[in-house]
Amino acid sequence: MLRVSAIVLFTLSIIENVCSNTCGHDNCETAIDIPLITKLNAPLKAELDISSLTLQLKELVAKHVNQSVSKAVNDLVENILDKTIQTAVDRLQTSIDNTLSTFRQKIEDDVEVKIKKNHDLLMKKQSISATEIHSLTILANTLGGEMAKLKSEVQTAIEKDVAVGEKGLKGDSGRPGLDGANGRRGEPGLKGAHGIKGEKGGQGEKGSRGESVKPLKCSYGWVKFMHSCYYFEFSNKKTWSAAKDDCRRKGGFLVKVDDAVENWFLKSFVKSNTKSPASVWIGANDINRESNFVWDFDNSGLTYTEWSRGEPNNKYNSEDCVQMRNSVNYAWNDSTCSNAESFICEKL
Repeated sequence: MLRVSAIVLFTLSIIENVCSNTCGHDNCETAIDIPLITKLNAPLKAELDISSLTLQLKELVAKHVNQSVSKAVNDLVENILDKTIQTAVDRLQTSIDNTLSTFRQKIEDDVEVKIKKNHDLLMKKQSISATEIHSLTILANTLGGEMAKLKSEVQTAIEKDVAVGEKGLKGDSGRPGLDGANGRRGEPGLKGAHGIKGEKGGQGEKGSRGESVKPLKCSYGWVKFMHSCYYFEFSNKKTWSAAKDDCRRKGGFLVKVDDAVENWFLKSFVKSNTKSPASVWIGANDINRESNFVWDFDNSGLTYTEWSRGEPNNKYNSEDCVQMRNSVNYAWNDSTCSNAESFICEKL
């Protein structure tokens, strides 16, 4: 456009020179023919008309030149601005991408370092407290919030300055996180309400008639209590083995104490007698295996006992038979089986 303007100006200059040279002498009438002017001096009128025409031509050319130059300058400015803006936008986009990538990498590195440190600490302690788990959770949430905030700010800046591009490809999946520590045991639940009371059951069938039982009769010298007869031998003292044999000859056995009621009866009877002995044999013993006390009557284990404090102690490693001892209110004591003591027989 500038070249065209230059050509026009050059042409205008040539025309001005030609007109000036033509009208400078008396032969102007031969250079420009003006047939309408006939009565005036021809050379003078031709020169005036050429000057006016030259002036008009200059103004016309200047007008077109100004318009052309203005349009060319505007186009040039617009082109320069477009290129400058595009370059600035490209640089801004590149800077934003680099900043975002660097920040993301820094956060990932920081998180990875913190996770590794906490993992090492976890391996040392083999467990992690609920407070530490809570702190790590807060840290992860904070980092996630900062990332989301940064992404939002970058996206807003891009939308203001640059048109939004196409959506990028989906990134690779992240590495799986470390296994968390076991949670604390929960509090016991509330006790449930009582269920609805069931309906009363129907009446059961009548049982069959039982066998007749003969009423227990105890022989002379035997004492009846509940369902057994007892013989208390206070005068003729014997070893535990001899006392056992004597009870069998009488049709019974060395007494077997089944419960506290029976034990109470035996103690009460012995203490009430005027010849209360220092001790009396009963049928319990651990002759076959140490500390495994059984009843001589049926070789069954003891289901009830009333040992004196510190007993049985198998003193001198020679105490395998059980007696009721006066010095401890007739509580039980293990003693040497060869000692001669009073004894109690029982028969059913």
